[in-house]
Amino acid sequence: MIQPDPHEVEPHLDQPEPQTVTQQLARVLARSDADLSATETLKLEVDRHASLATLLAEYDVLAHAAQVDQWTALLDAVPFPANVADDVFTSPYYDRLEAALARHQAAGHDPATILNALVPSTTPGEDQVDPAALLATRIDQATAKWGVTLLVDGRYQEGTTGRDVYESQEVH
Repeated sequence: MIQPDPHEVEPHLDQPEPQTVTQQLARVLARSDADLSATETLKLEVDRHASLATLLAEYDVLAHAAQVDQWTALLDAVPFPANVADDVFTSPYYDRLEAALARHQAAGHDPATILNALVPSTTPGEDQVDPAALLATRIDQATAKWGVTLLVDGRYQEGTTGRDVYESQEVH
């Protein structure tokens, strides 16, 4: 190792701590792009795959896949007017409709009930709004308007606690 002349070293620079050969080698390997050992590689991969971010991403993918089947089955069972069902399933707004149904369900509502109430008023036509977009908008409006609600006798009831119902509204 080359040692500078102590008289030529600037006074504001700290002298490096003397290190053993092993310490110097460990410092160089830690900073270099040297290959990891099999044990180090395994530990890093296990840590990466078991991280919370990875697990949450995988959960989101699995949950979305399960909900796609749920919404498809639900929409298959709804009595759409003629030619509307095909338009809904092939619509570019189909994902938006699925998201609206998921939000509606998360707010404590029954998606099948809202669909059965809204679908008969959805009519086919060239000049009409896309049926999936229309349904998604109406479902989002109902979810926002009613918040957490109860279903009593086929009608949505808005209440303060779930017991004290103070306003009743038909589904439009």
